[in-house]
Amino acid sequence: MEKEEKIVKKTEKKEAKVEPKKPKKVVKEDTKTTKKKETKTVKKTDNKETKKVNKVEKKEPSKENIIIKEEEKINEKKTIDKEINKKDNKNEINNSYVFPIVLLMIVAITIIALPNIDKAKEFLKDTFEKKEVTTTTTTTRKTTTTKKINKADKTGAVSPVLTKDLVPIRYNQVTNKWVKADTANPSDDYWFNYETKEWANAVLVRENGTKTREYYLNANDGVVINEEDILAYFVWIPRYSYLIDETNKIVDIKFESTTTKKSSGDGKTTYLTHPIFTYNGKELSGIWVGKYEVTVSTNDPTVLKTNSLSYKNIAAMIDSLNSASQKYKLFNTKINLIKNTEWGAMTYLAYSKYGVCTDYVCSFNELDSTTNNITGIFKVNNGSEYVMGNYGNAVSYSGLNYNYINENPLYFDLYNESNLQGDATSDLSNIYINGNAVFNTYNSWYVRGNGSIFAYAPGTGAPNYYIGYRVVLH
Repeated sequence: MEKEEKIVKKTEKKEAKVEPKKPKKVVKEDTKTTKKKETKTVKKTDNKETKKVNKVEKKEPSKENIIIKEEEKINEKKTIDKEINKKDNKNEINNSYVFPIVLLMIVAITIIALPNIDKAKEFLKDTFEKKEVTTTTTTTRKTTTTKKINKADKTGAVSPVLTKDLVPIRYNQVTNKWVKADTANPSDDYWFNYETKEWANAVLVRENGTKTREYYLNANDGVVINEEDILAYFVWIPRYSYLIDETNKIVDIKFESTTTKKSSGDGKTTYLTHPIFTYNGKELSGIWVGKYEVTVSTNDPTVLKTNSLSYKNIAAMIDSLNSASQKYKLFNTKINLIKNTEWGAMTYLAYSKYGVCTDYVCSFNELDSTTNNITGIFKVNNGSEYVMGNYGNAVSYSGLNYNYINENPLYFDLYNESNLQGDATSDLSNIYINGNAVFNTYNSWYVRGNGSIFAYAPGTGAPNYYIGYRVVLH
């Protein structure tokens, strides 16, 4: 019996070891029942039965373990199911939000899109309406332009090109003063109108005088230009092609721009773009010609309405002009003596319907101006002036060295026996040209004017109280 009890105790210990995970209540109940069973079986059975009981007892805990494991699995399943249910619930909640969110997004997009669609529709409508407005505006502008035709220039003359030193001016007929002009050339207080023989004018002013040059350049239109501040007056000769009418003794002028195809005729039977508008390989819109002859103010050259002509030979005159550009700080303006062909260009424009000719009758009045009014170029018909036209590269008494002319061909018209095209020395010859003019190495310089704008004569280039000079700006 003692042995059997020992065996039972050992089995109990083993069972206790095997079942650490069992709940406390379950373990106690099991141990009690097993003890009762064990004592009964011990009394009734022999050693063999005891062995069987032991075997059975050994097997029974394994069943319990299986049950426990199954319970654990069930619990694990329940836990997993709970987790799955939670996730499903979340998904259900999330899914429940998807539809309203999508719906809200669609509504929002629709709200945003609808105004833009309306804007697009309005834009399309406005586009077509604007086309109509543009048409109306264009019509209005045409009407305005029509109103300007009586005064504003409609000849096609190219607007003057101003250097940074030049101030545009117009003559105020009420105050009889030169005032700053509006370069837009409006119909009221316009700058120029070649149709009515009113040529464009501009001035160079002193850097510092009663007003500064900067003041005049930035002044409003209509501001008076004080005479004492003016260094030089200039008049614009717009680019043109010409045709000499020998029968009616007049020049027909057609204004053109640098973008217009050049006329390549001979100037007598077909139109020719005047050669001076091509300068150093560049096509010019026009040139500025001195309104008056070069005058002397404290020994410095000016272009003013005075009788104090510059008493200098050609070389001294060129030097004074070169120094004047620096002295007057005219860094944007190059001043040169007028060439013979440039005098010719001025002459053709003056002897047209835009100058002194009206109904094929051409004549200068007492002003001796290319327009017979204050806007023209003065003293071209009755004065005498040296121009930069030279015969045979002979310097004579000009004061120039022999290489100067060859080294500076842009500033001279060089002659041998024939005249140059566009110089107005051979046109309308039966009336205006001095047939007694003979050029040689002594009388090698051209003198223009002296009784006719077409007239020319030879000179030595030496100083002469009766021969003046005129300048141009390119």
